[in-house]
Amino acid sequence: MSLRTFFDLCCGTGALTLRLLDPNAEPFPMTGCKRDYAPALLDLLGIRGQRPDRIVMVDAGPWGDFWQTVAQVGRGAEVAEYVQDVVGAAGAGAAVFEHFAKAEPVPSDPVARAAVFACLQVANARGRAVQVDGDAWVTHGYAHLSDLAREKGFGERLRPHRVAERIRTLAGIDWPPTVVHAADLRTIDLDPREGDVVAMDPPYDRTLGYGDRDLDRGEVLYQARMLAARGAVVGICEGEPLKADLPGWYAAAVAGSSWRARTMGDTTEWLTMTHPPQLPAVQMGLFA
Repeated sequence: MSLRTFFDLCCGTGALTLRLLDPNAEPFPMTGCKRDYAPALLDLLGIRGQRPDRIVMVDAGPWGDFWQTVAQVGRGAEVAEYVQDVVGAAGAGAAVFEHFAKAEPVPSDPVARAAVFACLQVANARGRAVQVDGDAWVTHGYAHLSDLAREKGFGERLRPHRVAERIRTLAGIDWPPTVVHAADLRTIDLDPREGDVVAMDPPYDRTLGYGDRDLDRGEVLYQARMLAARGAVVGICEGEPLKADLPGWYAAAVAGSSWRARTMGDTTEWLTMTHPPQLPAVQMGLFA
């Protein structure tokens, strides 16, 4: 069966969508990013290598705005140009980060907002998620490079020309029709059907989280049941299996390693899903 619609919920950096559309696409780094886990997750869902007819992305934070501008509206080239010409004109490094994070409000123009957000996110301390509070950015300071990194020849964490290059690459992906909801998942009436696949990457229980709009465990389970009732394949990412709370579902450990764990410590990755994971026979015992 062909993949009709891929739903990427709590999508953040969009790592799963990017890996599905272009195996060489690189998402922006962020704590909890699924960059390294994406191939294994798409394998478990049985869709790696398939091109969806349609993409639906949902994120309540600044990533929702970013993907609306870049993927849905198709203004990624303008975002990259803004990064190059406006942010880049201010220079690079901590002083530029602090200026755009604190001296100026969150831009109302979607292109400017996406551009500034991308620059702040790539240099936010510890890879934490940049958030918005009213008209102000919420950051965690500039991610200075270590002395060892500088000795190895690495430059500043924030280099606008490199950010612009990455955005141009993302904009150049052959996107199918894409709808992005920059909103709280609980406020959206999604309608997945048989032939669709839903991947949900909510804030993990007892981890850093992303802000006051985080879904708690009860809300995650409620959303999972509601989405599954429509007949789609549904997979929920977590640091532990959720089978005890979702009778009849399956769980499989996810191979790979994250560039930075959500808790800044050791974690495991699990996918709990409505259908049996697509696994080699040697791994079948993991999800009995």
